[in-house]
Amino acid sequence: MSVVNPAAGAEHPQASQAERRVGAVRLAIGCAQGLGLWFFFTKAEAIWGVGPHRIVMAYALPLLLIAPLIPILGIGRLRAGTLLAWLGAACTLLVLLVAYDLWRAGPPAGGVTPEGELGLLMLPAAFALTYILHHLIEPADAARRWRPPYAAYVGGAWRHAFQISLGIAFAAAVWGVLALSAALFGALKLAAVAQVLSAPGVVMPALGVAFAGAVHATDLRSGSLAAQTPVAMVLVTVLAVLATGLIAAFLSALPLTGLAPLWATGHAAALLLASTALLIVIVNAAYGDGRTPEARSPLLRATVRLAGLLLAPLVGLALTALFLRIEQHGLTPIRVWGVAACAVAAVYALGYPWAALRARPWMGALGTTNLVGAVATVLALVLLLSPMADPARLSTADQIARLESGRVGPESVDFMALRFRFARYGREALAQLAASQDPVVADLAREAQRRGSPRGNDLAPRGPAFAGATIAPPGASLPAGFREQVWRPDGSYRDPSACFVSAVRCSLLVIDLDGDGTPEVLAVRELPDPPGSGGVSATEAGVYRRDAHGVWRKAGTLSWPFGRAIADSVLAGIRAGRAVPIPPIMPDLDVDGQRLRFAPSANGSGR
Repeated sequence: MSVVNPAAGAEHPQASQAERRVGAVRLAIGCAQGLGLWFFFTKAEAIWGVGPHRIVMAYALPLLLIAPLIPILGIGRLRAGTLLAWLGAACTLLVLLVAYDLWRAGPPAGGVTPEGELGLLMLPAAFALTYILHHLIEPADAARRWRPPYAAYVGGAWRHAFQISLGIAFAAAVWGVLALSAALFGALKLAAVAQVLSAPGVVMPALGVAFAGAVHATDLRSGSLAAQTPVAMVLVTVLAVLATGLIAAFLSALPLTGLAPLWATGHAAALLLASTALLIVIVNAAYGDGRTPEARSPLLRATVRLAGLLLAPLVGLALTALFLRIEQHGLTPIRVWGVAACAVAAVYALGYPWAALRARPWMGALGTTNLVGAVATVLALVLLLSPMADPARLSTADQIARLESGRVGPESVDFMALRFRFARYGREALAQLAASQDPVVADLAREAQRRGSPRGNDLAPRGPAFAGATIAPPGASLPAGFREQVWRPDGSYRDPSACFVSAVRCSLLVIDLDGDGTPEVLAVRELPDPPGSGGVSATEAGVYRRDAHGVWRKAGTLSWPFGRAIADSVLAGIRAGRAVPIPPIMPDLDVDGQRLRFAPSANGSGR
């Protein structure tokens, strides 16, 4: 298959005919993609059954969503042999990634993961891996050498990013038109036409054709799309100056504020890595293919140099923040991904300052850095999506090592994460901990195994019942039978009743809420407030009353204010005994057994 230059179509009839053939093939691929999605979403379950259908869908999704992009983007630009070989290799890679992802999830059990469910990062990571590899292969094949000019790399990458974005937007617009048309015909009682326009067998192929058609219509040979018009370059300049200036100001303020406020956010590494990614995108948008640096304004060239220099401190701070969290709390899957992101970002943090400090040519080492960064990203993704550096495997090994070495006690181990977030590696480790000779470890592990939902680390701390309770008002005591009653935990240590069965902290207010002369108990669970959250974790207060048989039961809840200052003030008032019941503004209304509840107006007067 010959490589087509779309720009030459007006001058060369043969090229124009070849371009039309390429367009027809792209539309056929888009239609086939839509039909495949329609079949697997609507028909396959009846063929294979529910369970096998989920497994089939797990393999079908990446093959239908990601693999067709290779021929849609590559036809007319890759030689036929290269295109087929790359498509086969990509499909094989996707199948292997899905197979491992399903294996690591393990068999469905106890509400952990349904059978055939892919990990949240599987499809985005597989797409990124395929996209980067495609843009390493396409320019090399066109130039017939392993290292083509940098302009060939950046031109294809920018062009295809624009084409994919526009294709998705155009497909969404077509979907909207079909939905609106179906509604219009439905309003005219033309149900048959409306059903055809909304049928999945029509909509999905139409969306595939729309995407492929938009890609073909915008199939341009260009460098950075930002460099196509002076207006776009002005916008890039403004964005570059704004982002670089603000990030430089942030780094300049750190010596004055210190690092403590940044660490206190709890997500400093994410903020710093996001800033790094923003500067990398801005630098590349401004640099383009690097062939005409004199076309850039002096302000833009200086800003890009400064942005390149800022990467090193940003990545250094991100690594520091990440390793501080790891030292405190150990590895988790998201922190493993963060370490990988920092490792890739370090490539840019070394190469961009080198390029910025060189006088001539302007940012000349950027191309080499980007190629090394692309290869590093591919390697990182392959490692993370395989057993070699599986985040769940590494996190499990680290958490168990911290426990066995005595660096942390059993109360600091997130057993619920082992159960629900660390895939089969965590559950296998949890099974071993359940057989531990340490009774506390074994008890916590077995309790985690019994849990049916991943509601955080909801294992109640050990300790005597009511040991962490503060009784209010001062001098009051719990009503007879309340402490002596055998309470059953509801399954979450966040519930106010958790302090009835363990030593977690709570406040218990003894108060007669309904005025019948018999006190009720208001229980407020006190949870640790995450740094930087701006609010308290307690969201409700449980009201407990004695029924006609003398058994204490939860009657309902009272709302809890959000906001640190208000919540702290309310809790202090409860402990001091300043809580006073007030009658409702208006009573509820009973109509034939149906209760109509009164809700006051915004000003609270009910008027």
